[in-house]
Amino acid sequence: MKTGLVSVSFRKLTVEEIIAAVKDAGLDGIEWGGDIHVPHGDVEKAKYVAKLMEEAGLETLSYGTYYYPGDHAVEDFRGVIDCALALGTKVIRVWAGSKTLTEVTPEYRAKIIADTKAISDMAKPYGLTVAYEYHQYTLTESLESALQAVKEVDKENMGTYWQPSIFISHEENIHALKTLLPYAYNMHVFFWDKDYTRFALEDGAKEWEEYMAIAKTNPNIGAAMLEFIKDDSLEQMKRDAAVLNKLAKG
Repeated sequence: MKTGLVSVSFRKLTVEEIIAAVKDAGLDGIEWGGDIHVPHGDVEKAKYVAKLMEEAGLETLSYGTYYYPGDHAVEDFRGVIDCALALGTKVIRVWAGSKTLTEVTPEYRAKIIADTKAISDMAKPYGLTVAYEYHQYTLTESLESALQAVKEVDKENMGTYWQPSIFISHEENIHALKTLLPYAYNMHVFFWDKDYTRFALEDGAKEWEEYMAIAKTNPNIGAAMLEFIKDDSLEQMKRDAAVLNKLAKG
């Protein structure tokens, strides 16, 4: 399994600084964010970043967009595809709407599903996969809703990311990962508590060792990527990278 960093972990840094830090940390690549570092539709920026990545011997593991099916026009996804292709990645991360489940109406849910089907069809001819962020305030807020959404979309090039939820137990997270495993692609890696306090990945190595053992049984989970670094520290990221490489490649 490849290892990397989610670029939005360091929004204040330039692409050049992030690439240098990731290379120094011994990671395989980067998930480039579509809000600041490689904005949707900015193909020239995407080409520039791809050139720097190639020179550094790194891979763009995914394009982490802020495209929301259900909220954004389907035609706007064209710019997302163009950037993903320029970056040389095969996975596009999107968000399953922008509302908590208690606020989601049947009409809004149907719109999210319909839009996701449409963008998955747009992406397929290019060999691109679309995957939901597994996150609060979206249809993937709960395991049950995430599973239902992916099954409703029912596209072979569409699935979901996975990351542990801080609001449920470790055992429940294990169950969620096992359940979503057939539909999972990449993972975001971090270690928090319920108060959003960030810890070194080493402190959560035991839990993540179990997650990794499960994830490695699905070859579609191509990358595990660091996010939410303690103290927003590059030095901490480097230490976390050493732990992640051991977990993912050991």
